[in-house]
Amino acid sequence: MWRATQTPAGPATTFLRSRDATTIEARAWGDGAGRALEDVADLIGAPTTRRRSAAYTLGHPLARRLSGLRIGRTGAVIEALVPTVLAQRVIGAEACSSHVAMVRAAGRLARGPPTVT
Repeated sequence: MWRATQTPAGPATTFLRSRDATTIEARAWGDGAGRALEDVADLIGAPTTRRRSAAYTLGHPLARRLSGLRIGRTGAVIEALVPTVLAQRVIGAEACSSHVAMVRAAGRLARGPPTVT
């Protein structure tokens, strides 16, 4: 999975690849690469010792019923909010086109590896 995002440390491009059922490989580029790698555990919904999700510490009903369930979070509210609001206000294809146009007009080029593997 490829993901371009804005972190507090700057823009970052993150690449995640599943190596096997329990291993995720993560690489990142850009000024915010370090922060993006710190946030990978949250992104993939893995429990960590640094932060505890309510699903793990409070025994959320879904976590009890579906033991392998992982719900990730990004903390990137605007990245999720804008396309959601557009989709509610504008017809599907037009909403997608509008979001792409907004990102291209106001966004920055995401840095990445010299070659894609």
